[in-house]
Amino acid sequence: MTGALLGLVLASTWTLSVRRDEPAASCPDESRLRRSIAERLGKDPFLEAPPVRPATSPDDELSNPFAPGPKPAPPALHRTLVVLFSRTALGHVAQVSLVGLDGKETGRRELTSTASDCGELAGAVVLAAAIVIDPMVMTRAEPVRVEDAGVKDEWAAPPLSRPPDAPRPPPVTSRPLPPPTALPPLATAPPTLTLQPPITKKPEPLVLHAIFVGLGGGVSLGQVPGVAALGQVHGSWGTRNTLLTARLGATTPGGVTVGAGSVRALLLDGGVEGCAKWLVFGVCLSGDVGSVQAWSVDLPNPRPQGALFFGVGAGVLLDIPAGDLVRVRLNATGLVQPRVVLTVGGVPVWQSSQFAFTAVLSLHFKVWGDVLP
Repeated sequence: MTGALLGLVLASTWTLSVRRDEPAASCPDESRLRRSIAERLGKDPFLEAPPVRPATSPDDELSNPFAPGPKPAPPALHRTLVVLFSRTALGHVAQVSLVGLDGKETGRRELTSTASDCGELAGAVVLAAAIVIDPMVMTRAEPVRVEDAGVKDEWAAPPLSRPPDAPRPPPVTSRPLPPPTALPPLATAPPTLTLQPPITKKPEPLVLHAIFVGLGGGVSLGQVPGVAALGQVHGSWGTRNTLLTARLGATTPGGVTVGAGSVRALLLDGGVEGCAKWLVFGVCLSGDVGSVQAWSVDLPNPRPQGALFFGVGAGVLLDIPAGDLVRVRLNATGLVQPRVVLTVGGVPVWQSSQFAFTAVLSLHFKVWGDVLP
């Protein structure tokens, strides 16, 4: 059964049609592609024009299949191999189609190449066409010459002279082999040709970078007496998924009443914050260092005080783009800090908590880099 199906494929007749777009002028025309396919197959399988489709009559379809006598052989299958070469921004493209005598398309494959010329793509088209016409072509050792395939090429050089063949050795006589034992035919499936689309590598995503400067304001709780307003200046470097920010900030003074007077204090600090982002959300770690400055009001012997401040914290980030150049960011951070004690005449009047909280809303303007999503 396999041999019969293969014989039907090889008995098919073919014609070739090649078209090229103007940008793909370096691809082979019909005569050159026909010559290359013939070299690969060892013969020229193409007719100059497709045969006329025979007309069928109702008598042929209603004939008795069990009537004695030889049955007329079915007409050989004819197909046209249509090749369209084109050029795109990514390279060369070849669309290979199989069309029957009735004009219906029975198969299609698209081949692509990123090379600057059409040589690589033309070789792939020749191999694909040879496999479709003769599935056993891959068993041959090498292609034959165009002169032996019977194809005329006006650009071909004159044939080279061939050296005389070496004398053949005398035939070797051997004992006749016993007749082969007839085996039952194997129930094998007919050979099929599966055309797979070419595998294209996905382009890697581009890495985007940008530098921003910004201003922000918010509230501070636990760093100075009471709830204080907070102002900050930011400089940041960001990518699609990361953000590194350096900041300087100061709180408004917070006060503690002491007798007829009061003690007021504010915080001057700077810090670094690193965030991991996903879409517009982020998780951040930060470190701060600064100085708490305090002074007395309407108290005898006013003496300014200063205390070192430092803290580490973690928080969340909301980073929203407001155009190509502006981003709106909201930071909420919890801090762990050492206790700061304010005294008047050696008597403590206020002591900070070990925990503090800040929330800042800021605007950031791009000064260099790409547009971040």
